[in-house]
Amino acid sequence: MNLVSPEFFCFFLAVFFLHWLLPARARVAWLVFASYIYYAWWDWRYTALLFSVTGASYLLGRAASPSRAAVERRAWVAAAVVLHVGLLAWFKLGARGADSLDALRNQNLTALILPLGLSYYTFQSLGYVLDVSRGARPAQGFLPYCLFVGFFAQITAGPIGRARDLLPQIEGPRAFDRARFQLGCHLIYWGLFQKVFVADNLNAVVASIFDASAADSSASALLGVYAFTLQLYADFAGYTNMARGMGMCLGFDLAENFRLPFFAQDVQEHWKRWHISLSEWFADFVYKPLVNLPLGYYKFFAAPLLTMLIMGLWHRFSLQMALLGLNYGFWIAVTIAVKLRTLDREPEAGGTWAAVRPWLNRFVTLHLVCAGFILLRARSLEQAGSLAAQILGSPRLTPQAGEMLGRMAFFAGPLVLAEIVEYRRGGAGSLSKLGPAARGLLYAGITLLLAEYGRFNTETFFYSRF
Repeated sequence: MNLVSPEFFCFFLAVFFLHWLLPARARVAWLVFASYIYYAWWDWRYTALLFSVTGASYLLGRAASPSRAAVERRAWVAAAVVLHVGLLAWFKLGARGADSLDALRNQNLTALILPLGLSYYTFQSLGYVLDVSRGARPAQGFLPYCLFVGFFAQITAGPIGRARDLLPQIEGPRAFDRARFQLGCHLIYWGLFQKVFVADNLNAVVASIFDASAADSSASALLGVYAFTLQLYADFAGYTNMARGMGMCLGFDLAENFRLPFFAQDVQEHWKRWHISLSEWFADFVYKPLVNLPLGYYKFFAAPLLTMLIMGLWHRFSLQMALLGLNYGFWIAVTIAVKLRTLDREPEAGGTWAAVRPWLNRFVTLHLVCAGFILLRARSLEQAGSLAAQILGSPRLTPQAGEMLGRMAFFAGPLVLAEIVEYRRGGAGSLSKLGPAARGLLYAGITLLLAEYGRFNTETFFYSRF
C-alpha cells in the first residue's frame, strides 16, 4: 500500500477519524492495530518479525537499565547490538535480486527479500536500548512501545525516532489542535507534490542516463546526475513531509529529517541537514564514541571515515556502498582538518570575497555530494566510473541535453524556487507561513500540476528499498 495510492489515503482517513472519535485511552491501541494492518498489507508474514524485534528490544531495554550493575548492563547492550545488527546483516546479505514482492513474484526468484522498513525500525529499537542504557526514561508499557517502533507513518523510510522525543508524546495526553492539523495537511500536500510531480517525473530523465546508459555527451551525463540528486531529494523529503504531516494530524511531532541541505557550505554540514535523524543516530552512537577514544589528533579523521563507511553499508552490504561511505567520510575529514587549522585565525573582514565565499562553498559542496550520489544510483562500479569519465570529457550541448534541461526546469523548477523562498524567509517550513492569498495560489498551482502531471501509481519511494 503505497503512501501516494488512493488505497492509502482511504486508509489514513479512516485511521484519522476513528483516532479522534475514540476515547483517549483507546487511541494508542487503535494506532498499533492500524500500523500492523498497514504492515501486513505489504506482507503479513513479516509482521511476526516486526513484533519479535519490538518485543526483544523492549525486554532488552528493561534489562539494560542504569539501575543494574555496569558489567550486566554492558552485556545486555552488547546483546542488543548483536541482535539488531546481525538481523540487518542477515537480510541485507540475503536480499538479492528483488526490491519488492512484485519483483520477486514476476522474476520467480527465491532469494530473501528485505522486509519493509527493516533498516529503520531496527535502528529505532536499537537506539531505544542504547538511550535507556544511558539514562533515558524507558517505555511505560509494551503497547506504547509497539507504536513507537511500528508507527505506520514512519516505518517505511523513517524518520528514525528517539525515545526521549517520541515516547512521551505517545504516552501523554493528546488533544486535537487545529493549527497543528493545518500544518500537517500542508506537509502532506507539499510532500505529495514533491513525490509524484517532481521526483517521479524526473525518474524518466534519470533512467535515460543510469538505466539505458544513453548519455550522448558530458553535458547529458552531468544533467543526469543533477536530475538524480533532485529526484532523490524530492522523493525522500516528500516522504518525510508526508510522514510528519500525518503524525501532526494524529497529534505527534516526528523528527525533522531535512533542513535545506543544498545550502550547506561543506559536506559535514550537508549531512547535518540531510537525513538528519540517521545522521544524528550515527553521531550519537558511532562518531562520538570514536572521537572519545584516546587516539590523539588522528581520531578526527578516523572517526568520520569509519562512521560514514558504516552508514554506507547501512544502505546495502556491497563494495559500492562502502566506497560511497568512504567518499563522504574523506570529505568530512578534510572539512574537519580545515576547521582545526583555521580555529585560531582572526575572522575575515567583510567585503566582496566574504559575500562570495559562502556561495562558492555551496557550489563546491553540491558537486561533491552529487559525485557521491553517482555511486548510490549506478548499477555497478563500472557504470559509475564510466559516467564520471564521461562527465569529465569535453562539454557539448546536444539536443538530448537540451531536452533534459527543459524537463528538469519544468519538473524541478518549482521545488528549487520553493527552496530559495524558504531559505530567504528563514528556513525550512516557511511555505506554511505564507499569507492566505499566497498559500491559496500555492495550493491552486500544486493542484493543477498534480492533476495534469502527477504520477500516482508508478514508482515507489527510493529509500524504502534500504
